[in-house]
Order: sequence, then structure tokens, then C-alpha cells
Amino acid sequence: MIGSPCNDICSIDSESGLCLGCSRTQQEITNWSTYSNKQKTIVLNELKFRNRDGSNDHYMLNNKVMNILMNIVKKQVFPISLIIILVLARLIPHPPNFTPIIAAAIMSGIFFKNIYLSLGVLIISMLLADLFIGFYNNIFFGFFVFCSNNLTMNMISYCLGCIKSMH
Repeated sequence: MIGSPCNDICSIDSESGLCLGCSRTQQEITNWSTYSNKQKTIVLNELKFRNRDGSNDHYMLNNKVMNILMNIVKKQVFPISLIIILVLARLIPHPPNFTPIIAAAIMSGIFFKNIYLSLGVLIISMLLADLFIGFYNNIFFGFFVFCSNNLTMNMISYCLGCIKSMH
């Protein structure tokens, strides 16, 4: 069975009538599931020709490149946005005992499967916020508490994942 060349960038170019993600026509996209393997192979060979054809201004993102870009975006956007949100949450005026960093430390086991990434996000957001707020006498104690909380929640999340996979 031959898989679809779709890379989830589904938008038809108004001039060429081709999908910007996979270079197929609307008819080819619609009928793909009903095509035989021979028909799919013909379409895939035509796609190679379409992508090399310099006569039109259509640019098709190849599946491999698109998957790499999507993986980078998926892996990096959330941690970077979380760092920004945590730093801003510590800087804006807020009620006492409002602790976005503690909330992130507790939930990091769910957010991130990579323990180094979860610790990195926590430490970077704390350091950036402390650069603006100012460093304090017990900074290492604060970092230790937050990081140990983070590690504990990561271990709990890991153990719960193991229990779920056993059932």
C-alpha cells in the first residue's frame, strides 16, 4: 500500500490549482483513497516532475523537510512560550502567593516527557525573571525547592505512565 504524500499543509494555490503542501490537484487529493497502487505511483512520479518544473511559480514543501520543520516547531514553541509566560507572570503585579513557577514545576511532568527540558524551562524562566526582579539572599534554596518539586512530579508522571501501560 502506498501512503499519501500529504504533509498537512492543505491549501490550494489559486493560480496553479495545486496543493501548496503536496502539489496534487484537488481531484488527485479527493480520489487518492480510491486509486490503485499503479495510479498512486503515476501521481507520485508526476509530482516529482511538477516539483522540478521551473515554468510555474508553485513551490511544494517536500514531506521530509515539512516533517522536520513541524517537529522543530512542536518541540520548541511550547517551551519557549511557557518561559515567556512564566517570566511575564512573575513580573506583572499580582496577589501574594500567586506562584506561576510552582504551578509550572508541578505540571512539568505532564507537559514535558524530557526531564532535562522541564528543568531547563523552569530554571531559565526563573533566572530571566530574577534578572528583572533582582536576585535575593536565598536564591539557591528557591531554585533547589523548585527543581526538586519538578523532579518529583516528573517521577510521579513517569510512574503513572508505567502503570497505565501495564493495563
